[in-house]
Amino acid sequence: MSPSQRTSKGTSNTRRILLVASVVLVFAMAIVEIQWSLEISTEGSLSFTPGRSLVAPILPALPMRTTTKIPKDTLAIADVQSKNSAPVPVKSTEPFDCFPHNSKEWLEGPRIGNQDEPLMNDGFVKQMTLQVPYMLAEAGKAKPYLSQSIAFENSRFLDDKESATNAKSIRLWTVRLVYLSILYHQHSPAIPEVEAVYRDETNTQKCLAEREARGIGRYDYECPKKRFIVAGFSNNGLGANIRSGAVTQFLAGLASDRIVLFINNSPVGDKFITAPWKLASCDRHDAQCFFLPTTPCTLTNQDLSDAYSLTQPEQRKLIKQGKKPDGHEDDKVWYMAVSLMPPLFSHKVTSPLLHSYAKGLIDAVPGSDPRLPVLKSALDHLLEEDPRREGEYNYAASNHKVNHALGFYGMRPNLEYTEKIKHVLDEIVPEGFDAENSFGLPIRGTYLLNEGFRVCSRLAVLAHLIASPPIPLRK
Repeated sequence: MSPSQRTSKGTSNTRRILLVASVVLVFAMAIVEIQWSLEISTEGSLSFTPGRSLVAPILPALPMRTTTKIPKDTLAIADVQSKNSAPVPVKSTEPFDCFPHNSKEWLEGPRIGNQDEPLMNDGFVKQMTLQVPYMLAEAGKAKPYLSQSIAFENSRFLDDKESATNAKSIRLWTVRLVYLSILYHQHSPAIPEVEAVYRDETNTQKCLAEREARGIGRYDYECPKKRFIVAGFSNNGLGANIRSGAVTQFLAGLASDRIVLFINNSPVGDKFITAPWKLASCDRHDAQCFFLPTTPCTLTNQDLSDAYSLTQPEQRKLIKQGKKPDGHEDDKVWYMAVSLMPPLFSHKVTSPLLHSYAKGLIDAVPGSDPRLPVLKSALDHLLEEDPRREGEYNYAASNHKVNHALGFYGMRPNLEYTEKIKHVLDEIVPEGFDAENSFGLPIRGTYLLNEGFRVCSRLAVLAHLIASPPIPLRK
């Protein structure tokens, strides 16, 4: 065989090898692409395969568990990785679409966005979305979420390492589970969009720049597969708005599997949301002047213009029976007026979703975790009511742990006011203060004492209480 023939044959063999290698590579890529596209297009749930989740490059390796199925149109909690497998960075070789999940209408707006606080950095956005499915996977991981509440820094409520199985520990864990479950309900639908922004380091800055150019806030996402309940705060007191308003809306959201937003001072929509909230002094004139957004999911002006306003009977049937309004079951947005009447509801209508969320979070806990027994006991008592305090001060739903947890969630101070509150408490709370053996006493700007004969300011009331002899506490 001549050298030219050998060269020709060698070249031919090389081409065959390259052709086979290319076919194998394309086939492998097709399998991965098909696997991923099937996972994200399954109607009603999203399942991440261990080792393939886009969350993996951002989150630490966690124990493996099986996928938990939860109701239709609800994002399934992501599977977690095996501790023995290191996260594999995702590298993009093609130009990446920053908005694969978003509609043209939402991208072009106009939208009602969330407060764009300077402290809402990339870490905060990822913590509130990508890391939410892992809140209970390790002791200590839930504390940043629990600490968003108004609980004092050494409150027992914040101790997510608690593993005792006595009645008090079980009760506290039921409150924590409901609180974490509503947080999951309100935040997890944004996960696919957040992944699209943060999946690749080389594209993150590009995507953030594109979002800014389109006027999309750092904490604004569409959540296109979800439906919504919208309400505006009234000009009554904060306690009434939270206890008889926000809590009721969250219950309705759980009963109907809808995301809850509180909007005031809107340029469009029902009279309940176009009116400014007079208790708020910032330019938004809504709850976000003081509190964190209830969700990263946002709506367009058109969504609000097209919304259906529930009648009072429809609201009562929804909250008490879980019945959706006839002819409007699938409307994207419902308006609900903040009702200041005692809540009328049955926790049975919120049970399926709450139980699914709580169970999904517990499923991420390793079998060796000492908290697992108390978590499972708390799950069994999730909707159990406390005994009524006979002969003592009571109010509507005072013995409902679900309501307490939802109220706690609705009153999470925003990041600016969290820092301000911390600064004030650092100044005034004595060293060694024991929150477990203390109680809070809310005081208005004016307060009646001695059967109405004396009106005191806040400071005067505090001085009066401090000077008073100690009151024996019931054991």
